[in-house]
Amino acid sequence: MASTFHLGEGIRDNCVRVFCLVGLTFTLYYLYLDRQYKYYIEDYKNTQRQETQLINEKIASTILGLKTLAAVVGEKIRTAPEDSHKIQRILIAGAHVSQDYNVPTVRDIAYYKLSNYQEVITPSLVYPLNSLPLAFRKSMKDLESLITKNNEMIGTIPILDQSKRLKGVLEIKVPCLDIQKFIGADKVTTLEFPQLFDIRGKQVIQNNPLDFSFKAPLPYFEYLKSHEAGFLILAYAVLIGSILLFFCGILVKKRVSVAVGGQIDKLSTHRSSLEAYNSLQRHMIQRFKDVTRIIHHSVDRIAQSYNGSPLSHNEKRILINGATGLVENLSSGLCANLQREPLLVKELLDQVKLHFVEQIQKLNINLHMTCPQDLEFVGDPLFTKMILLNVIGYPLYSMPKKGEISISVTQVNGFVHVEIRDNRYSLTAEGKQHLKIPFEFFVEGHKLRQICIQNRIGCESFEATKGDFYTKVSFPLDPDQVHERNIIPFPR
Repeated sequence: MASTFHLGEGIRDNCVRVFCLVGLTFTLYYLYLDRQYKYYIEDYKNTQRQETQLINEKIASTILGLKTLAAVVGEKIRTAPEDSHKIQRILIAGAHVSQDYNVPTVRDIAYYKLSNYQEVITPSLVYPLNSLPLAFRKSMKDLESLITKNNEMIGTIPILDQSKRLKGVLEIKVPCLDIQKFIGADKVTTLEFPQLFDIRGKQVIQNNPLDFSFKAPLPYFEYLKSHEAGFLILAYAVLIGSILLFFCGILVKKRVSVAVGGQIDKLSTHRSSLEAYNSLQRHMIQRFKDVTRIIHHSVDRIAQSYNGSPLSHNEKRILINGATGLVENLSSGLCANLQREPLLVKELLDQVKLHFVEQIQKLNINLHMTCPQDLEFVGDPLFTKMILLNVIGYPLYSMPKKGEISISVTQVNGFVHVEIRDNRYSLTAEGKQHLKIPFEFFVEGHKLRQICIQNRIGCESFEATKGDFYTKVSFPLDPDQVHERNIIPFPR
């Protein structure tokens, strides 16, 4: 039985494996991302709560710091002499210490002096105040304020003299962009502050530049899209893995097929060998029964000759010699040569080979056989098979591992010659006694040659060269046409 590997089935099976690998991998990765998205949403909400609390605290701290800074600078100005330069130094000092009050660096601070010699005093210059700004034309109570205007947070505080009369107004301006940076608005990930400048750098006026809004988390599909790099890497890995799996599947299936096929071949070979052996045993038993009946009939004829049915001396001699020959054959282990029918030599040799296939495989013997397909002769199939089993089986069970045996069949001078060359061990008589041959039909060499001569079959065996043995068996094409005194030539 030959083991086979069907390419179409292999490709189909491996495509199914690859499909399962790809589908399972991406399904698991999708489920992993789905779970990760849930964790992402939960973590996003927690982060948003933390950032909201932190930003609100920083905004409140900055507003309080700005109010405190304005009050401290205003108090110093109120108690200072009416000297522009001294007031200017107070303004410079106030701008420098602004961060001590959790306020961004003040870039614009001014004191509007409304007493004699009305002036506008800034850290860098002092110039006359021609008219009171509209922002200050309000009641005393409303002058103290903290408003947002033109993307700036403006804090004003009135400065009063001893008589509670207005002597000036302190104004501190901090850009809202500086405040956003100061409180870390650019570092938060879940909150969004109003944009104060467009993409061209042009200022955009915002009424509430510190009023932030909540950013929405990434939608589900956008979150999946954000992991497309992971998908690409996974796809590349799966592609390589699929290719390896595909070819590994082919290789593994082929090896398994060969291994299983080899076991099946061995089982099939063993079964064929066992069937051939059982068939031979059945035929041998039947032949022994037939021979026994013939012997019994011959003895009975001889016995009857003494009871009124006389036989000639020649007839008695023929019956006694025939019965004796049959008994000798039985005692040697061979069946009698009784039948006559056409035999194909190639078919006979193939049947004989079945009996030794396990021994051939066990010792890894190199057997080479050449025989014409249509060559045939007339003979007894069972007797001929027994002769071939002996002349081929003996060297096979006397060989070393990886031994060699060649069998060639030719037709010459009215005979079919079966020539066997082998490299069996050269055994002594004592060594032959220890030879383990598992069949009962093997016959001693001299006895086999004697039986062959009696049945007009040529048989010889000798050691041609050291380690090279030669055996030759010659079957007549038609044994009935061969005279008993014919000498069968054995050309060397």
